Amino acid sequence: MTPDSFPRFPPNRGFAFSADIILALVLVIGILVFISDFNPHSTELEGRRITDQYVDDVFVALDHSGFVAGEIDTNGFSGVTLQNIHDRATSLLPESYELLLEMNGYPVDITACRDEPDFSSCFPDANAQSITFGTPLPENAPFIHGRRIFLKQQPASQCTQSLSPEGEWFPLEDGQPYFPASFQSSDLNIEFDVNVSPAGPWTCDQNISVTLAVTSNTGARKAVDMMMVFDRSGSMSYNYLLSTSGAQGLDRAGDYIYLADGTFGMRTINATDPALPLLSGTYNSPGYGRDVDASGNYAFLADGTGGLKIVSVANPASPTLTSSLAVGGDAYGIATTGNETFLLTYSSSSTPTDVSNLGTQSNNLFIGRSASQLYAAQSFQPAVSFISGGTVRIRKQGSPSGDLVVSIQSTLGGADLIQGTIPSASISSSYQNISFTFPETLPLTTGTTYYLVLTTASTSTSNYYLLGATGSSTYGGGTAYQNTTAQSRDARFETHYIAGLIKVNTSTKTSPIVEGAYPLTDPWRISLSGNTAYVSDGTAGFKLFDVGGDTPSLTGSFDTGGRVYDSIIVGTTAYLADGTSGLRTLDISTPSSPSQEGLYNTPGTAYSVRLDATTAYVADGTSLQVIDVTSPTTPSFLESFATPWNYRDMEIDTVGGTRWAFIAQNSGVIGLVTLNMDTGPKIDQAQVAALTFSDFSGWDENSDQLGLVSYSGSVTTNQTLTHDFSLVETDIASLIASGSTATGSGIAAATDELTSIRHNSSALSIQILMSDGLTNTGTDSATAAIEAANEGIIIYTIGFGSDADTDELTTIADITGGKFYAADDQNALIDVYSLIAQEIQLIATDANIVAGLADGLTIVSDGNGIFGGATIQFDINTLEPPPWTATYTFNIPCTETLACSSTLLSVPSPGTHFEYIDLNGTTQEEVWDVFSTQSFNYRDLNISILSGSLVGSENTDLTVQVQSLGVLDTNATSVSFYEGAPPTNLLVTTPIPPLCGQQNPGCVDYSYEFTQNVLAEGELHAVVNPDGIIPECTFNDQDVIFCYFTPATQFFVLEYWAWQGG
Repeated sequence: MTPDSFPRFPPNRGFAFSADIILALVLVIGILVFISDFNPHSTELEGRRITDQYVDDVFVALDHSGFVAGEIDTNGFSGVTLQNIHDRATSLLPESYELLLEMNGYPVDITACRDEPDFSSCFPDANAQSITFGTPLPENAPFIHGRRIFLKQQPASQCTQSLSPEGEWFPLEDGQPYFPASFQSSDLNIEFDVNVSPAGPWTCDQNISVTLAVTSNTGARKAVDMMMVFDRSGSMSYNYLLSTSGAQGLDRAGDYIYLADGTFGMRTINATDPALPLLSGTYNSPGYGRDVDASGNYAFLADGTGGLKIVSVANPASPTLTSSLAVGGDAYGIATTGNETFLLTYSSSSTPTDVSNLGTQSNNLFIGRSASQLYAAQSFQPAVSFISGGTVRIRKQGSPSGDLVVSIQSTLGGADLIQGTIPSASISSSYQNISFTFPETLPLTTGTTYYLVLTTASTSTSNYYLLGATGSSTYGGGTAYQNTTAQSRDARFETHYIAGLIKVNTSTKTSPIVEGAYPLTDPWRISLSGNTAYVSDGTAGFKLFDVGGDTPSLTGSFDTGGRVYDSIIVGTTAYLADGTSGLRTLDISTPSSPSQEGLYNTPGTAYSVRLDATTAYVADGTSLQVIDVTSPTTPSFLESFATPWNYRDMEIDTVGGTRWAFIAQNSGVIGLVTLNMDTGPKIDQAQVAALTFSDFSGWDENSDQLGLVSYSGSVTTNQTLTHDFSLVETDIASLIASGSTATGSGIAAATDELTSIRHNSSALSIQILMSDGLTNTGTDSATAAIEAANEGIIIYTIGFGSDADTDELTTIADITGGKFYAADDQNALIDVYSLIAQEIQLIATDANIVAGLADGLTIVSDGNGIFGGATIQFDINTLEPPPWTATYTFNIPCTETLACSSTLLSVPSPGTHFEYIDLNGTTQEEVWDVFSTQSFNYRDLNISILSGSLVGSENTDLTVQVQSLGVLDTNATSVSFYEGAPPTNLLVTTPIPPLCGQQNPGCVDYSYEFTQNVLAEGELHAVVNPDGIIPECTFNDQDVIFCYFTPATQFFVLEYWAWQGG
């Protein structure tokens, strides 16, 4: 390149070599000295083996062309000057070259120069200034070093102007032709559109919204291979399980469930939210909680061998015992109404015995023999709260004329509490055990002493009765009496109670009293309606009792031939849970003779039954059966909900408009189970929700594949990868919940399928894991996730229900680059499956609109895009129907250079494009070719120092012109004058009137000219709008002039170092 190829500056802007002769000689000698100090082919340079003459040629050309002189003249001794020289030089050097510049300036000292005309006096080092720019020179790097020398002289008593600062303007596509808002790529059917608001014309400092739109008919994206990993463990068979200990029976009252919980007695459970029942309190009874009935502030507990427990639940969080009643046997069922409680007890003995002291006699007690032997008695302390009869070892001597009378007394010799009779004819002359029954049950107080008394109406020394007795006292609870005299022995006797239907007066909760009893064979549950008790007597069938009196009386019965566990009565129909026979319906319109109406044989063992209108719910052991009983004669199947464990008792209730089943589950995982009967258990809900994923409209069954792995304690690959998604849906619908949870094994099986020969190597590999619990068997889930990640598989995880282990599922997702989602119910799960489908579609499509941004734009809103300084990237939602849009808002501050660029602006800026991934997984890019061009209004104040006139030393008149060159008008402002570069050394400030915009039609007063005297000389600056109050283009707000009353000369040395970079 030759010097002539460089642009030249106007001659009047160059250096002035018109110094006096002395100064000229000094300069010539000084320059020769500087030149003699430098040889570009020195030993140092040769030693570094640098022979590149091109660097020197570049700086010679910059010198000869006047570029360096022009920069010094324009910007003075400044970093801007040095940076511009550096940038121009590096643009001419090869790309591999690095450059460091140093400029030293030596202002002339005229007085010292006249006194001592040598270089050091005229340009003393003390006045020298130094600036550098460029890359620091690396240590030990081979380099080339050069030096250029320049002189600038200002003539005396003159003012000269430098060039105004002139940077590049960057119009926003100024004059860009306006295309119609549609462009169509010939091979991809992609159309672009752009809309702006407001429509225009635009003004600086105005917010402008741009909406970019893409329409495509290709739907092109990367294929995906997906495996649904489905938890079908036992916990999926319900909505929630609150683990307890025994879970034998339950009752619901208000917001609470009262659970008969085996060895832990009774639990109170807050079921305000059936999806998340919370344990509230526990009454730990001494027996075994089998059934419970709550009424008001009390819960009545059938506590097995612990009998009846009346528990205060006024504070459900702290249930406390109010009273107990020992009723003998094993209390199984309970029901209460008003002040009456009915308890079902069971005994394996046909004659339940409270006190037993039978055996062979070795002594005798006499009855009716003489005045001193009129009666015999035995004291005892009952363990059961009532007595129904007993057995005595007795014989007669001769032929007593009176029958044997047996009575109970609370005080020996006092009044009889109850009497029974043993006919004389039934007693032989040899000892035998003879039982008797009282006409009704007699309430007793356990631990209190009572007397069994035997008397007869006749007295004869030859005709009397003998009561067998022991030789010594063997019964610790009492002793034998002959009349009122205590004996050192015990009678041979027993006291009996009834195991069966026990009627208890509970009007006083602190002291319940047995009123009556009726023996039963195999009692389980009882239900009440008015004065009728309906008893499920197991193998003895279904029984109806009149309980209006003290002692229940049998009204009617029906032998089902099976084992009746429970019943519910609606109108004249009884619905029986009849064990292995299922649901049986009876017509009880004639209570004395019930007859069968219908039968539905359930698959399991029917333990409990409840009715809701015309729907019967049967706790059928391994399932909950839902049966239509619109016609009790022909019950029919509606649906069932399986469980891997055992459903024992239940209640059905509506909470918040939703039907819920509350179930006592008493095997496997024991506790309270809740089931949403409208949506079904979790597995049913998950099966429905999963269809949202498989039926997602964004799948392409020609390129995408779907498969299914399900797991509990074992793993099944139900469906390998297939384009036929309906096969997966069929398999999901057939899943049954059972067993433990092997999440890691499920992941491993899905990974095996995604790495099999069926996998499309160009497709993304995805697993969608849904689980409601915690891994408790099989492969470690984190290890399985790591192995999946190593195969490039992404796993999205879903925690379904409140029991899901969120930590485990989050870890799996994090390891594989997926996401974890939580879903509390079916609706949430549907939403989550939909979100995951959209997410997969998004990462497979990975389409972006990238909006280019010109320098000077201020982004007001990035529209949820990713702002990168020069661009905003929008991850567009290709799941929605096209067009896909991206919107952002910007403004151009009136003070930005960009605002002064043009009267026309076009958007979007260059660099805008559309990115997408095609079916081969290759990223494609389409340049945006649609623009909206609008008129642009800006405000621009321009100042020019037209001339300067030196009045004297430090006294200058400046003629200044201020113009409003934009479209917008300006308010009044001011001009400030400075000696040297602003903002220091302020000389004076002058007001400027309002000006209209020159480009505004009808504008006349767009220019203002005036003369200002300043008491200074040298480098003088004028600045318009110095405080920046008026928002306008600051590009031409400053001008400078150089006025010297005496000559001003400067000497400059430019040194350069160049080397080849890495």
